[in-house]
Amino acid sequence: MPSSAKQCCVIAFAGRRTDAANAEKSRFPFEQVPAVRKALIRLFLRERALWLVASGACGSDLAALEAAQVIGIRSRIVLPFSSHHFRRTSVIDRPHAEYWGSLFDRLTADATSRNDLVVLDSQESAPSSYSRVSRAIICEANLLASAGVERRRIAVIAWDGAQHSEMDFTKEFADLAIEAGFVLEEVSTSARR
Repeated sequence: MPSSAKQCCVIAFAGRRTDAANAEKSRFPFEQVPAVRKALIRLFLRERALWLVASGACGSDLAALEAAQVIGIRSRIVLPFSSHHFRRTSVIDRPHAEYWGSLFDRLTADATSRNDLVVLDSQESAPSSYSRVSRAIICEANLLASAGVERRRIAVIAWDGAQHSEMDFTKEFADLAIEAGFVLEEVSTSARR
């Protein structure tokens, strides 16, 4: 096996959505999106990523998918239910809806054209739908990492560094990824870190 193949990786990704208009505490201000995207590009290049597996919510998911597209990394997008419903409830329901909606439409159309859009059959209103997405992202990344030449598996989370509720899906994703043997990397969504 060539040594360069050993150095490449598959990235499983999850992270914060941008802040809601009425957010009591800022976890990911929209103004931080360019800095987060830039940090992700640096990380993806440093790790020589071949694949990115992520969902498509506004904020860090779409920033990661766009970063991967900019530098030519193939992406697989995992949604819990139909893209139409997901777009309405997890993409355009936050400030800057037009920006996020347009980016989501472009990235999911590209993924669909390559057969890289995975839509689970989760219930649209069930919180467990997002836990299923975390598990599916890790599963898809594992499959891609073991297809052909074995690749390193890295989980990346973009967040403010703190669990903010009992049902923190970013923290849950990180825990699941570590349990599955992924190396964990973090990117800050906070302007203060």
